[in-house]
Amino acid sequence: MIDSPRSNEAIGFPRHEVTQTPRPDGSVERIARGKFGPFQSEWEEFPWEWVEQHKMRNIRRFRKGIFDNITALFELTPEGDGCHLHAELSIESSNLFGTLFLRLGGGAKLAHKLETFIAANASYMLDNGPLPAALAGDKVSAAVRSRLTLLISEIEGGPYGHNLARLLAEFIATGSDVDMSRIRPLELARLWDAEPRKVIELCLEAVRVGLLGMRWDLICPRCRGGEGALPDLQSLP
Repeated sequence: MIDSPRSNEAIGFPRHEVTQTPRPDGSVERIARGKFGPFQSEWEEFPWEWVEQHKMRNIRRFRKGIFDNITALFELTPEGDGCHLHAELSIESSNLFGTLFLRLGGGAKLAHKLETFIAANASYMLDNGPLPAALAGDKVSAAVRSRLTLLISEIEGGPYGHNLARLLAEFIATGSDVDMSRIRPLELARLWDAEPRKVIELCLEAVRVGLLGMRWDLICPRCRGGEGALPDLQSLP
């Protein structure tokens, strides 16, 4: 129903690393660590409560930092020819700094960004397409832009640019972190209304010139998050 990595980035939730530890009972403990401003934080990611096309609840219970817990809830109910989306973002502080953050409007800003994300990205939620440009923005420096221009010229000078290399450069310069970590050529072909084979060839050529990297990811079928990366298929367990 919604892609949490994209919503995390859109609302300004900090980048974080997650450690997964199997428990004796067969469950998995997921501990995340990141920074809210200057404050180091650590929290447990609980299994999502997820009813397909109806409801998702995500609870983060903190062990360290300025918050006690953050809970996000999304519910869909039929309405006419479409549906009604109800969203809640609940934040509880654990100390004075967290209370000040909320009282000074920090929580309201996160909620507003989430509302903006939902309104602008609603048509992308079901297929997890790239973030709209309005939510991404140019994220590269002038030096990187210059490097992109050189590599695009090299690609278009060969047989596999297909006059699409500039589109790829713009996608890289403005795309979200989530989109850049796992570029999908077939999704780009749909977005650009281009022939899939040509976009695949473009991306492989971009790997050859050093614009993109190539890896094989193990994808969780539930959240579509990466569960590991391998340099080649021979390394698969």
